[in-house]
Amino acid sequence: MEVKKAHRPDKYIYQYVRQGSLHTFDHRKEGPYEYFTRITAQRTWKNPEEYDTVIERVCLDHVNQAAFFLGTPEVTLPDGTKVKSGEKQSIFNVEHAVAGTEENPLNTWRIVYLTNGRDESLIELLKPFQQDVFLQPYNEVYIREELGRDLVRKDI
Repeated sequence: MEVKKAHRPDKYIYQYVRQGSLHTFDHRKEGPYEYFTRITAQRTWKNPEEYDTVIERVCLDHVNQAAFFLGTPEVTLPDGTKVKSGEKQSIFNVEHAVAGTEENPLNTWRIVYLTNGRDESLIELLKPFQQDVFLQPYNEVYIREELGRDLVRKDI
């Protein structure tokens, strides 16, 4: 799932990525690792009505089932055009991975914002993710569209 989400954030994290904004390039594989650069317009954390350019160097570790997204301020496209990250959102790094066992799998997620100091407002914005009892939308997309299973939410 993480590999598919890395390649198609417009499908799996559609609520954050502006449709039609995905651009990937510089794809290469080295052993169990896959690398590419990804540019998207993503909703900003502090003002979700606004989108900003996010540039990420992506590393997919196929052996350990992990995906790393390293935010970068600027990148040069294959045609020589320079693209800069937007200024409305801090650059961030993310790790998505799989842990646990086959019987009790875990989908893990870590984020590091590259700010000048501790930003309590960002910490507060991320707290609901820790308390959500439902699957994340990208898990639901994967289960429905890739595994062909229906999902029904039950009251808790």
